[in-house]
Amino acid sequence: MIIDKNETAIARQNLANARELFDSYLNKIFIDFANSYPSIQLGTVTEKITKGSSPKWQGINYVDSPGILFITSENVGVNEIILEKTKYVEDKFNEKDKKSVLKKGDVLTNIVGASIGRTAIYKMGNSANINQAVCLIRCWPEKLLNKYLCLLLNSPFFRDILHQNEVNMARANLSLTFFRNLNIPLPSIEEQRKAVHDIHLLMNKSQKLEAIYQRKLEALAELKQSILQKAFTGQLTP
Repeated sequence: MIIDKNETAIARQNLANARELFDSYLNKIFIDFANSYPSIQLGTVTEKITKGSSPKWQGINYVDSPGILFITSENVGVNEIILEKTKYVEDKFNEKDKKSVLKKGDVLTNIVGASIGRTAIYKMGNSANINQAVCLIRCWPEKLLNKYLCLLLNSPFFRDILHQNEVNMARANLSLTFFRNLNIPLPSIEEQRKAVHDIHLLMNKSQKLEAIYQRKLEALAELKQSILQKAFTGQLTP
């Protein structure tokens, strides 16, 4: 059996196309909003914009669970909190750094290093805090939907704005002042809600397509490995 290289290439291209289609749609929505609605400074429609700190600087130790879940930039993905690798700190960290104690629904965005602009919503109810590489944005829900803000910051259009304003010192970073002054298009709550609904519908379709093409790639890789194994052990028949 011979694996057609074109089949693998087509699966890879289809996977890339599914992702590009979603990004293109996301971009169009927020570019249209930027051209159609007044710009509002983010600080005027949020209850809080802050960041965490280093446990070491506070004299706090890392501990095994249970403890305070400690979110770093590594845990903040695009539209998802990634908890494959988790850290915990002593309970007293929340007493020393009360300003950055997380609440369910907080928007978290990375402000240091290569992952600048990756944004997700903290959806858990357990007590948690963040380090200095993560910015906490707590929206006034009657003015700004957290899901709308999360999708907006993850759009290629706004990711470009964030990267254009990086301050390059030892590591690229964005300041809290930058986020407080960041101008965002602000349609009504009803229009924000509709945009979120429409984007999530396409996101679900896009993710299903990506899963199909990813499984195809994995199946082709497994088949190739199986064929190679049989070739090495003399099990292949002419």
